[in-house]
Amino acid sequence: MLKFAGYGFNKSHSTGYAIVAYQTAYLKTYFPNQYMAATLTYESQAQKVADWIAYLEDCRRATFPDGHVGIDVMPPDINLSASDFSVVFDADEMRDHNHGHVRFGLRALKGAGEKAI
Repeated sequence: MLKFAGYGFNKSHSTGYAIVAYQTAYLKTYFPNQYMAATLTYESQAQKVADWIAYLEDCRRATFPDGHVGIDVMPPDINLSASDFSVVFDADEMRDHNHGHVRFGLRALKGAGEKAI
């Protein structure tokens, strides 16, 4: 078994995964709005709604470095939403990684294609 472990557990492969895991954890911790907007954009295009809706729950549980919990996901708005999920700020809000909201992207709506947007 130990002999196989040296062969079956490729260190370069595990190092690559460790780097990606570290980068992902860093971005999710220090840039939660931007990370979740990018994740929701990618997942909403790649999967069915039932598969990516769990990421909206992740937004509610996200913890910011300053201690507050939850990312507000604003509903889609034909006048304000972009085609992808995006980070938006209120007029009186600081524009940094600890503030802002995620605005629902129009392409994530069922039946809304690129031509319609």
